[in-house]
Amino acid sequence: MNTYNYHYSAKFEGEFLWFHGYFETAWTGLEKIKSIAREHLTEKMKEWGFDGSQLEKFEIYTYQIDNELTLFTWKK
Repeated sequence: MNTYNYHYSAKFEGEFLWFHGYFETAWTGLEKIKSIAREHLTEKMKEWGFDGSQLEKFEIYTYQIDNELTLFTWKK
C-alpha cells in the first residue's frame, strides 16, 4: 500500500513564527487527511504549549514534484 506525505503549518496568536508538522498516511481523501492532521496538531499543540483557542491559521499541504499544493486552509 502506498503512503503519502502531508505537512501542516499553524500560526498562533502573539507568535511571529509558524509551527510545522508532518505525517504519512495511505489515505488520500481530504476529510480523512484533515482528521489525521487535526489529531497531529492537537498533540503538537500540547508539546508547543498552545491550545486551540490561540490558533489563528492552519494549513495542510503536500508536494507534487517540486510544487507545494495546499489542500486545506482554516483562518480564525
